[in-house]
Amino acid sequence: MANWNAGFHGAPKQTSDGRIYGSDKAAGYAIKHYWEKSGEKVLYYKRYTEKKKDELSPMSLKQSYERMFGENLSKKTPPKNVLRSLFGAVDVVNFGCTFATAELNTSITGAVQIGQGFNVDDEGQVEVQDILSPFPSDDEKGQSSIGKQVMLSEGHYVYPFSINPSAYEVYEELLDIENPYTVEVYEKFKKGALRGATHLNSSSKAGCYNEFGLFVELKEGSEMYLEPIDNMVVFSRLGDKVEYDFTKISERLKEVEGEIEDIVLYYNPYKIEVRGTENFTEKNIFTDL
Repeated sequence: MANWNAGFHGAPKQTSDGRIYGSDKAAGYAIKHYWEKSGEKVLYYKRYTEKKKDELSPMSLKQSYERMFGENLSKKTPPKNVLRSLFGAVDVVNFGCTFATAELNTSITGAVQIGQGFNVDDEGQVEVQDILSPFPSDDEKGQSSIGKQVMLSEGHYVYPFSINPSAYEVYEELLDIENPYTVEVYEKFKKGALRGATHLNSSSKAGCYNEFGLFVELKEGSEMYLEPIDNMVVFSRLGDKVEYDFTKISERLKEVEGEIEDIVLYYNPYKIEVRGTENFTEKNIFTDL
């Protein structure tokens, strides 16, 4: 009974053939919200400033940049300096960015790429609730207004993602820096990805929780690329719990096990059951144990 990712019409997003999904932007926002509340530097996040006396407006990208890095941005600012600073923001070093201001226009392709997360539970129904406001929509009519809140009775979104730690090698010589995608940055992504949905507790997101995260970590120097494996997850309901069957994924990964360092599955053991995880390292999503 929540609405993880609504379209402009207020209902859960759907494809033209009726499949319910959540966009990569919804997942990315939840992760950035977690980072922001954890005290990390998050550049692409809505903040407000007093534009005029007693008038608030969203910060521009330039204002956010200057506030975060303590640098005045002008057309004379060396682009290399800006790029070095951008890699100091946890959202940029993970997801990349499009930095478009009057002073500089550049972009960074992120090491982390998140796809669209499709709802694998086809039994959920879209529910519409009437909401009575305590205030009238028109002062002259003097009657309380009625709004609508759209919810999904139950849904389970499975998101694909990939991480290419070598994505920033081109910047190492250009900016005279070491590869900014470090193990520490990766661990911050994992925390955000495993906790972001649960941590985001707005009126429409209350009821949304992280259920599992599967990380396939390759050996140092491996150049293997897997096809998307999110569509290999088999979902079913088990009374008060649900089950995720990873058998197809497990079988596929056994074919390339020589390239793999570890397969780590974090999941909520109180809400879900898992199957087909014999060659996985299993951990509690709450305790990392």
